[in-house]
Amino acid sequence: MGEQAVAAVDIAHAMAGTSSLYTSSRLERAFRDVHAAVKHMTLSPTNFEMVGQYLLGGPLKMRR
Repeated sequence: MGEQAVAAVDIAHAMAGTSSLYTSSRLERAFRDVHAAVKHMTLSPTNFEMVGQYLLGGPLKMRR
């Protein structure tokens, strides 16, 4: 899910050339935002596994 968003923005960023490097570029902002979002713990694959186990009746384990 998040990885596909990163791939799409990376392709657009690369195709835009040097204009996407400036902080005034909306594409530069999208690039930073999408990369920050996928680093967030809510999109972590281990988090999906933990929630899935809980929804199937397993114990809720806290991971760090």
